[in-house]
Amino acid sequence: MNLNFFKNIKLKSTVWLLLALMLVAGAIIFVESKQSEKTLSNVVVNINNEYENYFIDERDVLKLITNDDRELILHKNYDSINLKKMEQRVRTHHFVEDAQVFKDHKGNLVVDVDQCRPLARIIPNDGIGAYISDQGITLHTSAKFTARVVIIDGSFTKKMMQPKFFSTVEGQPYFEFLSFIESTPFWKAQIAQITIDKNGDMSLTPQVGSEVVEFGTPENYEEKLHKLMVFYKKILPMKGWNTYDVVKVKFKNQIVCEKSAAI
Repeated sequence: MNLNFFKNIKLKSTVWLLLALMLVAGAIIFVESKQSEKTLSNVVVNINNEYENYFIDERDVLKLITNDDRELILHKNYDSINLKKMEQRVRTHHFVEDAQVFKDHKGNLVVDVDQCRPLARIIPNDGIGAYISDQGITLHTSAKFTARVVIIDGSFTKKMMQPKFFSTVEGQPYFEFLSFIESTPFWKAQIAQITIDKNGDMSLTPQVGSEVVEFGTPENYEEKLHKLMVFYKKILPMKGWNTYDVVKVKFKNQIVCEKSAAI
């Protein structure tokens, strides 16, 4: 075979490759042009309720993406819809941790919402309370839903209501303690309320049992909770659930139990 034969083969291959690329490019342009002609007919809202929190519902999300119903989006051309702007609006809701707005392969406008997860609820001596989120942020309470979380009261709550308190050196140990309680099924179920005095010392009120647990500050909380577990597993079965008024685990290497006063 001569050299011209191979040149012709190579030329034909190049021509076919260019034609194939042109066809692919044309198909893409055609699909995009058809897509741009489509109008929005459906909005799908997905709200993450993994922790059974219902601070925000579908109607709230729809009002956010439509700017409180002032900007109608149904039957609008896809190209005229600003997805990034919609995301920003949804994220302004104080119970929304993150949001994604996009078009799926069916042409639906999809809004995925992740809610903030509360660890505890602060009830101050005066003023409106707040939730503490798992990101250490204070959140307004909601008239729509009340989360089943530990209650915190006492004079120390005034500090806790301050913005970014839980990111400070003083606040971080309390946040770590609350996070541990929330992540441990037994303690989450057992600790109903935490009262914190002006010095930052905590007293725990259990769901089961009449005793008050003097816990002290959150430092060495795992050691203190271990002592409290010893009290529940070894002392109470022998003495009875309503034997003691006060259990003190705040002292190092000690469990101090004070009996109820005789009637």
